[in-house]
Amino acid sequence: MSVNASLPNFIQEPSDNPSELTKHPSLETGDMRDAAALLHQFNALALGEGSLTAGANTLTAMALTIANLAPPGSCITDDDGARVSVGMNLLVHGALSCAIIDDYVLAVLAKLQGNVYGHIRQRLARKKQRQSRISETTLFPNKGEKDPTPTVLDRLEKNSFFNDASFELEWRSLLQPPLNPDMGEITDAPVFFAGIGSADGLDSAIGFANKGRLLVHTTLTRKADAALLEGVIREVVSGCPKRKLLAANIKGEVIATDPLGMLGGLLADGRDRGWLGRMLWLGDHADGPKFEIYDVATEPKLRRIGDWFSLAIEGVAATRLNIHKPSPMEMKLPMDGEQSRWCAFLLGLDPRFPGIAGTLRPLWASLVFGLEKIAASAPADQLIRFSPKAVEALARVLALRMVHHREVVLEAARQKLVENLAASFRIKLMDGPHSIRDFQRRSNRIDAPTCLEVLDRLANSGTVERRGSLWQLLDPGRSKTLTTVDV
Repeated sequence: MSVNASLPNFIQEPSDNPSELTKHPSLETGDMRDAAALLHQFNALALGEGSLTAGANTLTAMALTIANLAPPGSCITDDDGARVSVGMNLLVHGALSCAIIDDYVLAVLAKLQGNVYGHIRQRLARKKQRQSRISETTLFPNKGEKDPTPTVLDRLEKNSFFNDASFELEWRSLLQPPLNPDMGEITDAPVFFAGIGSADGLDSAIGFANKGRLLVHTTLTRKADAALLEGVIREVVSGCPKRKLLAANIKGEVIATDPLGMLGGLLADGRDRGWLGRMLWLGDHADGPKFEIYDVATEPKLRRIGDWFSLAIEGVAATRLNIHKPSPMEMKLPMDGEQSRWCAFLLGLDPRFPGIAGTLRPLWASLVFGLEKIAASAPADQLIRFSPKAVEALARVLALRMVHHREVVLEAARQKLVENLAASFRIKLMDGPHSIRDFQRRSNRIDAPTCLEVLDRLANSGTVERRGSLWQLLDPGRSKTLTTVDV
């Protein structure tokens, strides 16, 4: 099956849960129903072992992993030439989603990568055995040997055979992928997936990245792992490794798993964690729109989806390794405005989550690409057709959950900061009246609006009063609530 213009919308009627639309006005009418229908088609409830949220997270991780493993430059295109590259970074937080994704996604990747290593070891061992024998070729040099086909560089070295026109063509051919591929391209650079636990492991994986693209997995279990993840993002995701010698331009994606829920602490610790915004967050308990089950029991759905994901990822990985056809995978799809609407939706969220419009731009295309590969791998008796519009609805829900989770964590962190400062300010005022500038000098560069918020809170509780530009403690006899400061 391939996604095409004839795919019908799974849900036609424009009905939805009014409460979700009221709480999340960025959602369009029908979004929750379309997303629920898509999750039903891919059996997300069973995939999540009874948790629809964990199932949605796992299905998303499956689709995006397929997109991440595709050959460099893989994309979705339409008849007008519009092109959207596929591939996304993921941060999965929550014990249940992390455990299921470990079993259904990461274990499959590790097995495939291990099998490639096994074949390389076997080839090297047999080559070593052949070299240890005394062969006929050794006794009689050059017998049975053929001269290797000259490369572009070989031909350019002997440029006396070219006129100006053909010489220019030869130089242009140097900018194209090299011809005459051999197994050395795989044995010298076999790594398409790597689990990274240290900076040394990252250095080693980058040195053997297949076709300059690498999918990295790292786990957050302690604070030191945050620095490693930051390094992975700077080295791999940015495409600008901090190295003096480069054999190739390495760029790739990262899947980070956070089973202990460290994301909230990383967001709230006050340090610059802008690199966290380079990933899509998939959480067990993220705030925002809740995935729901609608009455779609009569519609077809995939069973044994883990098997079809394994087949799909094998097919994509085989295409990635194919040295005889090194071209990207391209999916033709009339986009009908989905990508334009998706970008407009993300721009509307950007003020609430700076940078999200760039981070999640490839999400819709990557989901369509991966889900199509999963559906196409299933047998004919499980044929399903899904709507690109339903994928767009799912992407909207995922983006809103990410935005709301960040807002909830940051607001909780700010309230805790205000509470701590209120207690600190009250102690400082025992030394006498203070201006806002005085509080800033004594409170490690707290900004003026935060100082004013803290003082207003103390004033509302009857603890302090303002006189001109100075703030002072109220006389205990005048305050009815002097001992009831909410800190």
